[in-house]
Amino acid sequence: MAEQQTIEELQIEAEELQLAAFDPMVAWEIGCHIQRRAVAENMPIAFEVAKTGHQLFFFAMPGAMPDNAHWIRRKRNVVERFYRSSLTMKLLADREGRPFWSAISFRRTIMSRAAAACP
Repeated sequence: MAEQQTIEELQIEAEELQLAAFDPMVAWEIGCHIQRRAVAENMPIAFEVAKTGHQLFFFAMPGAMPDNAHWIRRKRNVVERFYRSSLTMKLLADREGRPFWSAISFRRTIMSRAAAACP
């Protein structure tokens, strides 16, 4: 497993990964690219590509669990609330020495911490 990124590294990465344009067609291209990679590497994942409040692409590979859609929704809620990746929010809570849930004051059924949701 790769070494965990720092908050500063995640902020730099977020700045470098800004898209010049984003619309449903760009979302489709991104989603298709991820889907092809998942198929090629036989990864049992589920993922979405979304714009605030609007799911534009969703795919679940064979082997993905039905609960993955709920997990994705909770991660999206973190991003839409704070405009930062869920991993950045988790690391900020860790830096402050507070549990993630108390740091953001939300229930676990609404939001999820860490991993791969980003603005």
